[in-house]
Amino acid sequence: NLIVNRRSDVKPMMVRQAILDCLKSGGSVDPSGLRAEEMFMICRSTYPYSEVDVAAVRAILAAGNSQPKFYSYVALCKDPLVLLKASAAIWKYRGMRCIMVRILQALMNANEVIAMQSSVSERVASEYLTARDVIIFRSIVFACASGFVFGTCDTGETPRSRHCMMCVNMIRSIVSKRRGIIAALIKQGLQDICIDWIVEFVPESISDAPIITSLLYDVGSLTATERLTAACAGLRIAVAHNVRGGSIANTLVSASTTVLLESFTLVIGPIGVPVSILREENGEDVTNICREKMFLMIKALSSISPKNKDLKNEASITLSKIATLCKSENAVGGVSGVAVSKRKALLKEIWDACVQANTALGGAMQL
Repeated sequence: NLIVNRRSDVKPMMVRQAILDCLKSGGSVDPSGLRAEEMFMICRSTYPYSEVDVAAVRAILAAGNSQPKFYSYVALCKDPLVLLKASAAIWKYRGMRCIMVRILQALMNANEVIAMQSSVSERVASEYLTARDVIIFRSIVFACASGFVFGTCDTGETPRSRHCMMCVNMIRSIVSKRRGIIAALIKQGLQDICIDWIVEFVPESISDAPIITSLLYDVGSLTATERLTAACAGLRIAVAHNVRGGSIANTLVSASTTVLLESFTLVIGPIGVPVSILREENGEDVTNICREKMFLMIKALSSISPKNKDLKNEASITLSKIATLCKSENAVGGVSGVAVSKRKALLKEIWDACVQANTALGGAMQL
């Protein structure tokens, strides 16, 4: 109340000190950082944004750094990614997080103007801005989706229980403004927890459906594992936001299910040998990755509303084809051993998942 009643007394240096007090005390002085945020907002209402933001950034970057580099406001506008150098712990404080997002949004807007004016062409500027936003997007989404920002995340927790509305709004704004962000991140291999978060909070992600579809049809641009991983992400986004996406979402679902069927042999592995024999260059088990993606995709298909006839038919046909593949693979004889037993157990697991999904869809297809 004292702060609110004496608005003119809140100066940029006081904002800087409030942020330092919050961070250096480990939250004991200002547990949530809300006092610092209040001072920041009041100061911004009476002093130029540039002056207040520079003071706040100096304090934010000083946390855990004995010799922080000084940045002018012009330097910050030229390189907004500097803010991502801040200690990760800052994102745990609600008030600090809000200060960071507000400053970052202002710097991104200024940086876009600079990029458009200084680049040799609009295309070059657009490529730079997309690359910039991919880094910012990935950092914020991972921080929120992993549960880091909101404490340890239980496996049973839904993304809805751990979100920051300011972060959500910023991410949605980036996706709306910059087409290709989601597709670029999917191509890079965005973690499943991040896809969960995007599906839950970013309906604008469906606007990248045509780009993701093209990516799936371009067989040479991705390895088989990467292609199925991209199809898995695309399917989950398309199913969740089909109403918003319409025909482009349906096309993405079709492309994704095609990739799923084409990847069946990778999921079950070769006959008579351990499934772990197939590995990526980095040593990851190809069949294990593909198996996880297949079950995620079957689960996504089971979530389709029975009222959506087009998608329901697509899902039912896909499940029927997978079930048929399970039958034919299970009928293969002439070999035995532990590897074969594991393979048959996997085929049964896939069959059971298809049956459950088919039931969820109303049992439209006879498996």
